[in-house]
Amino acid sequence: MANLRTNRRIRPVYRRIAKTSLFKEKEAQPTFERFKPNLEQTLRFIGGNPSMHIILTAILLLAAFWKGDWRHWRKYHHTIQYIIICNLLYNVLCRDHLLWKQNPDLLPESHAIVDLIYTFINLPAVTLIYLTHYPFKTSNGKQVQYILWWILGSLVVEYPFYKMHRLLLQHGYHFWMEPIFYIAMYTMIRLYFTKPLLTYGITAVIIVLLLQYFNIPVK
Repeated sequence: MANLRTNRRIRPVYRRIAKTSLFKEKEAQPTFERFKPNLEQTLRFIGGNPSMHIILTAILLLAAFWKGDWRHWRKYHHTIQYIIICNLLYNVLCRDHLLWKQNPDLLPESHAIVDLIYTFINLPAVTLIYLTHYPFKTSNGKQVQYILWWILGSLVVEYPFYKMHRLLLQHGYHFWMEPIFYIAMYTMIRLYFTKPLLTYGITAVIIVLLLQYFNIPVK
């Protein structure tokens, strides 16, 4: 009888211990494992977000009005025209052999529509902000540092578009070439602001070299 009473007392204690151990095992799961479904959902949300291009355009517009010297836009007007012409020329010369292509989201299924928004809104906004804060009167080292920060920032912004297939790189053009592209872009914007004729000449040479390197058929 004494053994029976002892067993009855031990069983509830054993059940509580078992439940506690099971609870601790669940709590002992790695943090990443517990939050893994949330991370996957977040990535799917970003990749499936249909408004990445529009969000970027809205941010650049707000930044241009906030940080850009838009009240003196005439001062930067010719440089903005230069960058617009360059992008339009790319779309004309490479229309059958696009090296980079904007993948639409909320907009109609057309690279041309999205790229026109980049041509007439995004690139002018970037150019305005870039030139507004350019350290013209500082040393060459400070100017190079400023350009490098803009190159790094552009790559950081562009990388999610590339990973989420909103930006398609093709026909031998790869993401590792993007730093070279941005070096040329920001250097030419700076140069055109003070020496437009020289910039046109260098731009023509760059275009010819790119057409030959990527075997782009000009029709």
